[in-house]
Amino acid sequence: DSLSPMLLIKTAQVARAINNLPQAKRVLDECIATYPNFKNLPAAIFLLAQLYDEDNYMNNETEARRLYQKIIDEYPHSDWAMSAKGAIEYLGKSDEEITKIILGKR
Repeated sequence: DSLSPMLLIKTAQVARAINNLPQAKRVLDECIATYPNFKNLPAAIFLLAQLYDEDNYMNNETEARRLYQKIIDEYPHSDWAMSAKGAIEYLGKSDEEITKIILGKR
């Protein structure tokens, strides 16, 4: 069904919202593996990268960077590529450091 990958992304978003990060990861992995031609695949990859970037969950900056870079390389004209570039810029930085960077840009 063409709606299945979108429903998987929605399921992952709900799982993340209720702090069930392992379930969110499983669903995103399934979406990416099962629907490689899904038009919104960059969204699924971005959400998965965010899980790897979570300090309180996976805390794997290397994998997060790899996934963000995958979006930039494979989907350079998507809105997700711009978001991935921003996410890479803030990888490994604390909330305080990010706030200082953002305020300094104004």
